[in-house]
Formats: sequence, C-alpha cells, structure tokens
Amino acid sequence: MATSSIRYPDAFVVCTPVDPRATVVLDPVVIFEVLSESSASEDIVVKNAEYRNTQSVKRYVVLQQTSAAAVVFSRKGEDWVTDLLTGADAILRMPEIGLDISLSEIYAGIAFDAEASGVESA
Repeated sequence: MATSSIRYPDAFVVCTPVDPRATVVLDPVVIFEVLSESSASEDIVVKNAEYRNTQSVKRYVVLQQTSAAAVVFSRKGEDWVTDLLTGADAILRMPEIGLDISLSEIYAGIAFDAEASGVESA
C-alpha cells in the first residue's frame, strides 16, 4: 500500500504476530472485500492496484453480494493473475495460508435474491 493510504478491508489474514491493540497491520497476506454497488469501482480498480503493489499481499478476494461468486487476484511470480469463481461448488484455494474452502462454506446461510443473482426461478 502507498504509505499515505490506510485501508480497512472487510477481512484479512496475517501470518505474523499482531498486537491485539494494533489498528494497523503492515503485512497482510490475504485480503477479502465484499463487493457492493457503491464500492465496486474502488474495490476492483483502486484497492486492487494498491494491494498488487503491496508485496506481502499474495491474494485479494472480492466476494459478490448477489451470488456465490468471487473475483480472485493472486500473485504468481511477477504477475498479478485474475480468476473468477462461480457457483457454490467452486473452491477458493489459498495455499499461502494452507486453506481451501468452497464458496458454499463462505456463503453458508445466505439466501440470494433470484432476480439480483441472475438465476431464473422455475
């Protein structure tokens, strides 16, 4: 992140000890944001660029609100690669923290509006 920016993502993972009173973490490894209409441009463009330029960040996961889906940005060598995960059976793989989790687990208990998610009801 740029030294003049402080971000407070929806969730993040660090792999180093953090003082419980800390209000700033300098070395996040995985960052999660939940996308909304009001934050989409900021999350996908501005924050993405900042997180890409933060060497400790290995994965940036943008979760959709209207369906079980995620846009995942990850560091592969010198590249910042984008993957799209859709559907409850999709698996979010995060080897940097030793975790694979299905989107159904992430979205457990969430009922999506069929019209908003683009799913037609029978």
